[in-house]
Amino acid sequence: MIKKTVLKPEMLIPRLGDLLIEKGLITHGALEFCLKKQETLKAKGEMKLLGQILVEEGLTDDDTLNTVVTEQIVELRNQW
Repeated sequence: MIKKTVLKPEMLIPRLGDLLIEKGLITHGALEFCLKKQETLKAKGEMKLLGQILVEEGLTDDDTLNTVVTEQIVELRNQW
């Protein structure tokens, strides 16, 4: 069986965690915690995006994450 990759807008944003810290939406500690959790999951063969983990842990919500990602995509697009 072929594993299907689901594309998410978050995949287009490099250094999303730093951007969230810059905007005052999460702390450095929250980012470190989620990055460590992401690595632990990866070691078990489970891939999760940083944003997914932040939402699951209650450190942000889907609307906030989507807003930040959309703003960054618009900003990157305007640089072309």
